[in-house]
Amino acid sequence: MSSNKNKIKDGFSDIEKSDKTIWRADQFGKRVVEDLENFRVKLQIDNQVLPSSFKKTSSNYKKLKKEMIRRILVFYKSGKTYKYSIRKTIKKNKGKNMQKKIEKLSDKKLEKLYKSLLNKNTRKKRK
Repeated sequence: MSSNKNKIKDGFSDIEKSDKTIWRADQFGKRVVEDLENFRVKLQIDNQVLPSSFKKTSSNYKKLKKEMIRRILVFYKSGKTYKYSIRKTIKKNKGKNMQKKIEKLSDKKLEKLYKSLLNKNTRKKRK
């Protein structure tokens, strides 16, 4: 028996950079994988590292801002209370081209909006 046939690949050694979803098989089944840079960007935003802490020309700034915009759009689609507060910040009533409007926001407004969405209560208080 040759050892090459029985050797199990780890499934993560040759991950290319891409925005599309990549599925890989490993010892435990199939899972979604992403490149290390995207993983670090998501980890930084989870740890409250904001785009304004980097220079505007750096790649970290661009990636963090792109991820923050993506998360705000997820909030927008998830519920009425989030949708209302986002519309109130942007001062736009309709939902068309919401991504473009969010991208045009300044860094401070974007970060303030994201923090307020994280702290927002989604249920009304009952007596």
